[in-house]
Amino acid sequence: MSRVSMYETLMSLPLFNGVSAEKLSLSLEKIPLEFSRIAKGDALAHEGDACEALQFLLKGEAIVRRRLFSGSLIMEQRVGAGSVFMPENLFGLYTDYNADIVAYTAASVMSISKHKYLEMLGMDRVYQVNLLNYLSYKCQVRSMHLANCLSDRLMDFCKRMWHGIGDRRAVSTTFQAEMETFVKLTGLDMQSIQRQIVNLTNAGYASSTTDGNTLRFTLHRMAD
Repeated sequence: MSRVSMYETLMSLPLFNGVSAEKLSLSLEKIPLEFSRIAKGDALAHEGDACEALQFLLKGEAIVRRRLFSGSLIMEQRVGAGSVFMPENLFGLYTDYNADIVAYTAASVMSISKHKYLEMLGMDRVYQVNLLNYLSYKCQVRSMHLANCLSDRLMDFCKRMWHGIGDRRAVSTTFQAEMETFVKLTGLDMQSIQRQIVNLTNAGYASSTTDGNTLRFTLHRMAD
């Protein structure tokens, strides 16, 4: 990656919004960044690992796999370039990754250690504001989406999980659970869930597979 394109990529990331190339260049002269090439299928992090650095996906795609509701629901999101992996877990009482992150394709990743990121936050107020905005957004969107009541649409449940827990910019989101788990979590009966999946699939919003008991449902884009 050329120096110019690297700056353009960094300035497009949420935690670097509004930072000029000149300021970014000055910061990078003092703060060493680590660039890695990750092979398809290799892990970037495992659930329970200590989150000791910010990881930015510069090229390629990754799968973020979360086990929710005591593991009864698996949510997998395919994310692309520009994603930052769980900066909200860098500080606070819980500083472990809460998901497995695996390269879906060959990928390029940039890392900044927690110690060096703290130094960067002290260099320019813009870095601080970006982090506060990001953390505030995460808190607010979870309150907005997860506080909503059950509805009569499977899509509404998926939106709450996608936006409330995951990455709203994800390429796609896959939910996997036993059919009875979907019934309990959505408040819908099994026939309604099956009917809505067929309708979403026919409309091009989703795809699904099932072995008769376990449903794997992938939402490719949102419906109103």
